[in-house]
Amino acid sequence: MNILKSGIQKKCVAAALLCASVTSLPLYAETTANWWERWQDNQAFNEALDELGMSYQLLSEDPQKTLTRSADPTDVLYWQKRTMQIYGDADKDIYYIPAIEDHDEARARTGFTGRNPYFNTYYYGEQGDTFTLTTSSQPDDVVCYAGLENQYSGTITTKYQVQLNANHSTQYTMSENGLMLLACWDKSGTYSHMNTLVRVDVTSTTAKKHQLFVFGLNTKEEWKALSQQSTPTGQTLLFDGRSRYVVNNSTAKASQNTNVLQMLREQLSYVMDYDKVNGLDGSSYLHQPLRGLNFGIFNSCCWSQGGAGRIGIGFGNSLPTETSWGHWHEYGHQNQMTWAWNGLTEVTNNIMSLSACRLLRGEVTDKSCHENLYYNNFSWDQQAVGSFLNSGETHQFDTDTDVFRKLMMFAQLKHRGPISSLILAKPTAKPITRVKVNLWLQPINKKLISLWSMPAKQRDVIYVNSLHVGV
Repeated sequence: MNILKSGIQKKCVAAALLCASVTSLPLYAETTANWWERWQDNQAFNEALDELGMSYQLLSEDPQKTLTRSADPTDVLYWQKRTMQIYGDADKDIYYIPAIEDHDEARARTGFTGRNPYFNTYYYGEQGDTFTLTTSSQPDDVVCYAGLENQYSGTITTKYQVQLNANHSTQYTMSENGLMLLACWDKSGTYSHMNTLVRVDVTSTTAKKHQLFVFGLNTKEEWKALSQQSTPTGQTLLFDGRSRYVVNNSTAKASQNTNVLQMLREQLSYVMDYDKVNGLDGSSYLHQPLRGLNFGIFNSCCWSQGGAGRIGIGFGNSLPTETSWGHWHEYGHQNQMTWAWNGLTEVTNNIMSLSACRLLRGEVTDKSCHENLYYNNFSWDQQAVGSFLNSGETHQFDTDTDVFRKLMMFAQLKHRGPISSLILAKPTAKPITRVKVNLWLQPINKKLISLWSMPAKQRDVIYVNSLHVGV
């Protein structure tokens, strides 16, 4: 969908931050029982399904199964459906903004750094431009905001944030040139509205439209044209369902032949894989994946910053078709629980990179994941520990400074079997059972720790983590 082709412009009153009551607008509601039917003939949607290894026919063969999958945040269909909901009516200047968990509550629940609550609109305004922002009815403990962004590398902040009252039209005047963004927060304290979408109508007679490439709403051919455009911000914007991205126009122009759908699919896929590594399986409030966004910044490198999901992933002069260790690693820091692993930040983060490599590239040789990685006697199956024990190798975990060698012990544990498949999971995730204790305390595991010369303090953390994940 090319948003600029719609040509829709609506009138608004040029006044700053004035509110007027309006007729109640509904929260998001599907127009058909099966949400995908609306997109049957949409080329971009079908291209996205193909990239995800699916098809429209597959979704239609068993509608109930598709609906069940679409309600499961551990399934890619959940995120694709949400993307279509958020931006599916943007050509009519209507957005459905997800209610994102409050930063402090999300951090306390998961141990992660915060995510970004703001979603791009297709608008760019210059100083003095005005918008009419009309919000729908919404729960009392959901609060929505508008703001602008005009920084595109490093610490990017959303400025001039203004609350949007329910069932009101708010006049917003741009204090600086920048992009118009929208956010809604769930203030319930228990994330009661994790699947709530709030309708916001955004109109302006003065602001310009700004391109945004959305996975499922834009085609490969549209990317070839869009990537060559010079935008008012000098930036090209992308969205995959769980991350929004910014890349300068010159880098985008050099990426015309990048398979951008593959890149976005890989980004979405391994972030979902990190949820599994962390035990966020959606089974309870404590186990819910975060619904906020990561913010991938291709204009700088190589860092990951807490607070608003900001990640510097500009590893080259063009966008990659295939993601690589650098992307996996920096995103890993955003999905790394900060409550434990003192002194092992880089080591334990890399197990997520290793998991992403296996997900996207298969059970490849070590150098296919990272040039400094070496598997020694590691194997991609439940014999990982046994192979190491039979090798006769020993290591000094506490004094070894090689993070890649230390990674191998965690990789061995991860592929040991179900009990350690989620070794990074939060201790409160599952109750300890005597069966799990007995499994963990088998001599094979004691011997493994002994051969790695693991210090007692770090050893105990691994014991606790491994015992608290599901079998």
